[in-house]
Amino acid sequence: MEESATVYHKNGTNICVSCVWRGKYYTIQMFFPTLKRPNRQEVNDAIQKVYPGAKMNAFYEHPIDKSLPIVQLPEASQEGIDKRAQLIARRQFILDRQKLVLRRKEMAADKKNDKKDNLEARTKEKEQSVTRSESLIRHMKR
Repeated sequence: MEESATVYHKNGTNICVSCVWRGKYYTIQMFFPTLKRPNRQEVNDAIQKVYPGAKMNAFYEHPIDKSLPIVQLPEASQEGIDKRAQLIARRQFILDRQKLVLRRKEMAADKKNDKKDNLEARTKEKEQSVTRSESLIRHMKR
């Protein structure tokens, strides 16, 4: 009895990944259904789903070897895109909040500097008014 299998033709990238998991060295074929080459983080995330806690050593594009099993990843769903958008929005929110805190600190420092400048300006005005009044008094005494 022969086993028959249907292999669907899909566009994507076949990646050969070598990793260490629980002290053993593994080499795995993974098919990514995207046309672009996946980056290290994406491959590592896929490995962590299969072998949690594995340490990835290397990954490279490799022609499909039909004698070895292939781990096929699902196509990117809308849910994954939404999570990524939420992550980006959250990071942007954190950055905006940090910028706001820095602006508030700058404004507080500027206020202190303005108060010092105002105090100096007021003391100069008082000195000038005193000198004016003294000059008026001297002028009147003449």
